[in-house]
Amino acid sequence: MAEYLELPCDDGTVVKCSNNESCLHAVTVRKELETFGLTTTNYEINPRQPGYSVALLSIVKDSKFVLVFYCTHLKSSLERILKKDLISFRSKVIIVAKSTDRLRKLTDFTRFTVFESNKIIQHIQQIVDLTDQDRYPSIDQLIDYPLLPQRKKKPYTEQTNVKQLDTSHTQDKFEFTTNIVPSGFIHADTFDTSDTGNRGTHVLRSSCIPKVSVVSSVNEIKRRFNGATEEGREDLSKQIMSSTIKDLIKNGDFLGMINLLDIDDRRIQTSVFSAIDTYQLQTSLCSRCIRGTEMLKGAKHLFELCRKWSANQFAMVSLLPLTLDTTAVLYLSSCVSGLAQSNLGPAIQTFTENSLPLVNKIILDNSLSASSSQCQYLLLSLRKMLDNLKCIGMNPSPLQMGNFRDALMNESNRDALKIKFAKSMTYLEQYSLLMVVINQIMLKSELQIVAFLSDLALILVDKVTKKSKCMQTIYPQLLLMTKGVVQRLCKGSHLPRTTAEYQMKLCRVSNLFIDNSKISQMDRLHILNLTEPLLFKESKDIVQNIVYLYSTNKHMSKDIREKVSKHIVHQLSVINFKIDGVIHQSVNVGLEPSWVKFAGTVSEEKNVVLHALIPTLHCISEGSMKDYKYKANKGETRKHLNTLDILRHLQDEKIHHNLIQLIAFQCRPLPIFYITDQSIDYDLNAHLLDARRVFRWISYRELTTMVADAVNAVGYLHNKAVIHRNVTTFAFSLRKNNVVLHDFSVSKVLGNNTGFISDLENTQIPVLWSAPESILEDHYDTKTDTWMIGQFIYEVFTHGCHPYTEVYGTPTEQLLEYIVFQDLKPQKWPCIPKDIHDIIIGCCMTKPEDRIDICRIGKLLNSILISLNGGRRNLISHIFEEDKKYPELDLRYGVPERGLPSLFKQLKQNNTQNRHVIRKSYFNLRTSQRRILNELQITQADIKAADKPLIQAKHSFIAVYEPVTVDFIQSLPHLDKQTSTEVLQMLDSPSREERRNIPGNYQYLLKYKLHKSTNLLELAFKHFYGDPEENEFAYLKIVHNLVKFIGEMHKRNWILRDLCADNIFVLDINQEITMPRLGRMLWFDSNGVLDDCIIDEVKQDRRRWLPIEVIQNGQYSKEGDIYMLAMVIYELYMALDVHQHDNMASELACAPFAKVSISELLKTLYSGEVPMQPDVCPDWLYDIMKLCWNRDRTRRPTTNYILKEISRNMEIMRKMESSKQEVNNHSDQEMYDELEDSELEGDYEPLNDTNSI
Repeated sequence: MAEYLELPCDDGTVVKCSNNESCLHAVTVRKELETFGLTTTNYEINPRQPGYSVALLSIVKDSKFVLVFYCTHLKSSLERILKKDLISFRSKVIIVAKSTDRLRKLTDFTRFTVFESNKIIQHIQQIVDLTDQDRYPSIDQLIDYPLLPQRKKKPYTEQTNVKQLDTSHTQDKFEFTTNIVPSGFIHADTFDTSDTGNRGTHVLRSSCIPKVSVVSSVNEIKRRFNGATEEGREDLSKQIMSSTIKDLIKNGDFLGMINLLDIDDRRIQTSVFSAIDTYQLQTSLCSRCIRGTEMLKGAKHLFELCRKWSANQFAMVSLLPLTLDTTAVLYLSSCVSGLAQSNLGPAIQTFTENSLPLVNKIILDNSLSASSSQCQYLLLSLRKMLDNLKCIGMNPSPLQMGNFRDALMNESNRDALKIKFAKSMTYLEQYSLLMVVINQIMLKSELQIVAFLSDLALILVDKVTKKSKCMQTIYPQLLLMTKGVVQRLCKGSHLPRTTAEYQMKLCRVSNLFIDNSKISQMDRLHILNLTEPLLFKESKDIVQNIVYLYSTNKHMSKDIREKVSKHIVHQLSVINFKIDGVIHQSVNVGLEPSWVKFAGTVSEEKNVVLHALIPTLHCISEGSMKDYKYKANKGETRKHLNTLDILRHLQDEKIHHNLIQLIAFQCRPLPIFYITDQSIDYDLNAHLLDARRVFRWISYRELTTMVADAVNAVGYLHNKAVIHRNVTTFAFSLRKNNVVLHDFSVSKVLGNNTGFISDLENTQIPVLWSAPESILEDHYDTKTDTWMIGQFIYEVFTHGCHPYTEVYGTPTEQLLEYIVFQDLKPQKWPCIPKDIHDIIIGCCMTKPEDRIDICRIGKLLNSILISLNGGRRNLISHIFEEDKKYPELDLRYGVPERGLPSLFKQLKQNNTQNRHVIRKSYFNLRTSQRRILNELQITQADIKAADKPLIQAKHSFIAVYEPVTVDFIQSLPHLDKQTSTEVLQMLDSPSREERRNIPGNYQYLLKYKLHKSTNLLELAFKHFYGDPEENEFAYLKIVHNLVKFIGEMHKRNWILRDLCADNIFVLDINQEITMPRLGRMLWFDSNGVLDDCIIDEVKQDRRRWLPIEVIQNGQYSKEGDIYMLAMVIYELYMALDVHQHDNMASELACAPFAKVSISELLKTLYSGEVPMQPDVCPDWLYDIMKLCWNRDRTRRPTTNYILKEISRNMEIMRKMESSKQEVNNHSDQEMYDELEDSELEGDYEPLNDTNSI
């Protein structure tokens, strides 16, 4: 496991001007803070280049306090940063200035003068103490894979604390309950936190539960609402919707509910209308009728609202049916035994006399009648009821029946009531009887009462048939019956259970008038609209009946989208959800179930997106959830349902600021939908491409911040045992200053024990972003996400280019071969900083266990952000424009390609899921297809160049005449005398001569002299230093000097870029190296340059010697010289080797890739092939050469490393040679001793001491 990088854990951030002299007493205050053990990080702003303020957020996000030193240089910049970005941190921001008069506009922040250092320290200590108390345990302590450090909110709790708040404008004290709101989901109807199953609509608790609940009466809530701020009103609205209305219904407080209608808020009024409707019909009328005085007060209040809202059509359409119902209940109160003799009768008459003129006045007003026939019908009915109510008590009422249920269960009573209903009952009595019948249907499941209601409906329809003008007053009665039927069929848990037969008989009551052509089409449609909730019932028979009614009334399938969206809005009224329009929909909406994307708002301020699966009428009538889902587009449905599952899994406990937020959802019953916040202020991929299109390149700091946010989001998923599998810029979007992950279409929850998943149908995974084990074995885990993060970082820093930009145009199948089997890695472009490229390579290691941990990625990015202190990026080198630093964008590539090519499908079908077996099968396949060329493919024409120098050998020197360009002449002053004489071995400084009328770019001729020397190829072919096996050190000395020469030139900021054996000369006197190819050398100024390469044209005569990045993109660098160095060494040893076998061999045979055609050269390089080891080349030297040939230039060794390795191995060889010599000498001595002994034994005369040797 990679070792973690320790980050500085400073307590605070000091924001100040980069000019230390003008930055007040920043140093002094910082030293005083250190005496109290508080450390700070400096964030300096350049007055000339204030930079983009998003850079500051990544630093201060975790700071306990932010100390801003205000100076005149940064006045406008600081005010913008404070008001726009730091306002959310205002509780921990402290501004220090010479005088607080300068800070009059910044009243939201704590302010001090520079002379109040003691107060500043004291205030900071208070902030730090509070922060430490509230801080969560760090991620490191909780899990194995920590994320970027971030501020944690206080844990949620169900305990409540009551506190007193001072309201200065009223001088009254109100009690408040502080609710620490958990971010879980609750049922939209019951507000039950435990009801989190798959049925019904669920909403985010924080979106409908207030942070602060007012513990007071309805009148106090009304007064508080009218005087509250916008935020306070939102909290009060949530309280009213979630608890106040519910409590009023539970306590039977009818007057309290009506009082809430005085609150001027459409959302609240709509909820109250719905609540009172439910209360009027579903609460026992017998218990309510004994409270006649309360009904009378309620009726008076409703009529007053009618006067107040007389010009408001929306309000009147809801208010008038409620007023009719209340008037009917008031009449029933007078019919209860014993109340006729009370004071209620005279009071009702007085009320009627006062209300009739009001209704007549509203009727005479054309503003409503002209715009709504509904309002006109309701007003006429209300006037007729009031006329009937004037005569209360004059005649005995047929509704003085005592217990309503007992009376209606008697058949003779029902028959008598039907006759009176048809012939003698007043309009008020008819309406009141319907109220009684519907109320009993709510309370009991008796088929006799349903049949009685059906008979009453037939009587009303018959009246309309005979006299169409009766519809004006009968319409409200039909409306009442339809409302009762819908409420009963959409029963709550508190209503009695019913049989299927009972439900169908009740449902067909509405058919009597909705399916009757004698009633006008417009009136039927008004009534039919009330039945929309029944479209989404579970009963197939009910749904089919409603669909039939829609069809007969010419409501075709194309209207279903509007019906579904209206139903969803009603379901989500608790969070004040509204639809603003359609963002995206299929052309087949209405013809087949289709996903539609709506734009909307929650609480009138938060922008959200609704994703809904819109069914057809036929699909709804099938009544099967399975058919509904699978008749839609399977791929799209799978994506949406998977997104919903993942969001529910992630947001059980809390919401992460880098993830899209789930606000509401419904899985069952129909329709399926979910709502998320609108994270897409700007799609990240589109943002990068737009910047590229206008050449407005985003700064390194901003790009690093974007990447850090994305890593933070993916790391949070991993902590929740979720792998993303689609980490591309298309999956992220911009929201204010954050990058937000919004696409979870292919994310998966990991198994409990395995830690990975196998997805055999991985058709939706972006293949160019996928790890090798995902492509070969369908294996996905956190390490495969890490690989994708590397490709994502590449995308961001190249401004939207897909991975492996350098091989655009290569078929995907071929490219995947390079990645999976040839270990291809993302190339370093000049627009990618070295430390960022290191992270990319760390993510894209072939072995999963070698990949960098995601927690370490976060820490490294934080370190980079801290090191990039300051605002904007540095100025780019003048060598090339910044535009050239970025790879070209291939417009043929749009969204990521998904699904495996045929070759990989074939390999996986023919083999097991074992990667080693698949790799072996692949290499066997490619070996059988490979065509081996034995003939040389290189020709003299391939290495011919217009600027080839003329080299003339003189008696004691060589003269060089080299055509050069104007650009080189401009860089010639950087070639100092020391470099010319000591490194390049020149006799004097070069001179130039302008050549006129010469075609091409080589307008100058460069002249210079070098010490007497021999060409490297000539030296090798002639075995100048003898046999290479016997004189190995001599040739290694040349290699050593060659590396040393290149290193010296690199130190002087020269890139040689034309290294080949033909251009290398060895001095005769001391074996030093020179290179008579000045015209192709490049010089660049490294001061202040972020990049480490130069973009220039590719020299066609040197393609076989050049690395990939030069051939493809003309990126010349020191690392490119290292690559070519290895090619020169290869040429040297090939020339030594070839001469031993064939004295007549051509020099071309020694060139690298001599048997590879130019058309196949790039394919060969991307396949990872390198020149074969020459026979006489030492193994350890060839190992170094292979390091130099790494396709990633950042992974090639430096000249210092190569020199050390050569010196070390040469020293080892010397020691081995010395040891060998000692062994040989020792063996010779032993042989002599043996011979001497044998002579003594053979009776030879022994030698005298004086003759002894």
